[in-house]
Amino acid sequence: MSQKTYFIDLKEEISNILKNRAIDENELRESLKVAFESAYSSEFGLEGAPENFKVDVDLIRGTIKAFLLKRIVTSVRDDELEISIEDIRKKGLDLPIRTFYPDPLDFQKLSRIAIRKALTMLDEKISEYEKHNLYAKAAEMEGNNVYGEIYKAIRDTAWVEVGKIEGILRKSERIFGESRKQRLKSGVRAYVYSVAKDRSGRPQLLLSRTHPEFLRLLMEENIPEVSEGVIEIKRVVRKPGHRAKVAVHSYSDSVEPLGACIGPGGRRIQSVIKELSQEKIDVVKWDERPRHFIANSMRPVNVDFANVRLLNYLTLENSEETANMKRKAIVIVPVDEKNKAIGSEGENVSLATRITGWSIDIWDTASFDSLPEKELKDAAFQFPAWLLEALEKNDINLVKDLFTFSETDLEKMEGLGELGSQILVTFLHDLGLIEEGGEEDD
Repeated sequence: MSQKTYFIDLKEEISNILKNRAIDENELRESLKVAFESAYSSEFGLEGAPENFKVDVDLIRGTIKAFLLKRIVTSVRDDELEISIEDIRKKGLDLPIRTFYPDPLDFQKLSRIAIRKALTMLDEKISEYEKHNLYAKAAEMEGNNVYGEIYKAIRDTAWVEVGKIEGILRKSERIFGESRKQRLKSGVRAYVYSVAKDRSGRPQLLLSRTHPEFLRLLMEENIPEVSEGVIEIKRVVRKPGHRAKVAVHSYSDSVEPLGACIGPGGRRIQSVIKELSQEKIDVVKWDERPRHFIANSMRPVNVDFANVRLLNYLTLENSEETANMKRKAIVIVPVDEKNKAIGSEGENVSLATRITGWSIDIWDTASFDSLPEKELKDAAFQFPAWLLEALEKNDINLVKDLFTFSETDLEKMEGLGELGSQILVTFLHDLGLIEEGGEEDD
């Protein structure tokens, strides 16, 4: 291999490396320098790497030059460090004594083994830089939406090329049915929920199209008021591919959050729905008042907050049995709206429960009107076992049975005591069966 031929190949190789590998010019220059310093050192017996041994890398010309920087003297004592003035003049150079001359090392004297070792070392150095650079870039992507192209698919798992970084979109993170639409070479947008490393140590983006943050960020992209911070997305819950609820709050009196998110003719929210394979999105108004927020969360059913009952008695019992019990709420709707409020396979009430943090039961008006006939052991009430046992001993089995007793009478009953009485009175307050206190403002 001639020097001329190699330099031509090197220039092309440098261009390809900078184009296809995640490495910058300074890192490539350093990698080339280290690799060929090693090759020249071993070939020319310079393992000690004397200070006057230099390797110069010119990325623009695509050349690598190795030389020994020698002092010009009249009489040479050390061939590695000095060169005679006579040899300088033979080269047709006019350099003064005691200055330095870069005496080039003959590239063609490098053996194929030395060159092969240099190229192997070069690839290793580039890979080290590349892994570091790609991982730093991947770390910046974590917590953001990215766009890539599917280059491999096995069953329902897709491998996605995001720039020069590999991403993996598993079946569990894909919206149901999308694997039939997203084929090889097709583009896909997804949320980076974590960054892992593959077997070679290169970064791998863990992607999701079902994550709540994917929806949140899509809304930021499509709704200026959200990206500008005028509207805040408080909570997002999803049943991916079916329905989602997004609670929003406006920090400006002049910006109505629901209208701004939905957009004129529904165009803004439709852009998000289209990206989510037609997943329905209920945008609901955030409210710090639980009853108002629960009422809002029942969209598309319109519920007045007065028809929301909070069963605060559940928080009075601190036993281990009820320590993890969710806060309970009952939402009362017209008979013909009950199925809609519950939703297909219970998805509407389930999402409302998740977004509010209250376990919600849907009752129609007819059921609520007949409430006094309900048994106290009904699972919807979730009374502790010890209280139900005490009530049964005292022949109190129905809600209406409680109306004949005062709070003082209840306290005197065997097994109830002050706590049991407090739970029952709070229960009646919560359901609006006796006068309520602490009503929320409109």
